[in-house]
Amino acid sequence: MNRSHLTLGQLSVKDGTSNTLMFGETIGGTGIGGRNHAMTWMGCGALPTAWGLGRANHEPITDGGADWYRFSARHHAVVQFCFGDGSVRGIRYGTSTKLFTPDWHCLSALAGVNDGQWWNVECLCE
Repeated sequence: MNRSHLTLGQLSVKDGTSNTLMFGETIGGTGIGGRNHAMTWMGCGALPTAWGLGRANHEPITDGGADWYRFSARHHAVVQFCFGDGSVRGIRYGTSTKLFTPDWHCLSALAGVNDGQWWNVECLCE
């Protein structure tokens, strides 16, 4: 979190740094045609995982496609994320583009702060 007084250890003590998302990539728009927005990892603030991961070349509303409010990529199967331990791993789309599926819950657990829900992290990681 920007300007937070919490340390990485305090944020990830229950989950471990290898199970805590720090930042990820985004297309910055719908993924169909040109970009709508330009975002940087330091400048865009926060991007939620609440709407799952967005796929390029899919409609955002009806087909789980990329949009400005989703982590997204033009990769065929994954969106790249940096974890708290410094590793970079791809998170599979799976069914995380649809709300309340097991993959969506897994993505939410990875993004959770100090929630102790590291148990199902392997469900999405490449």
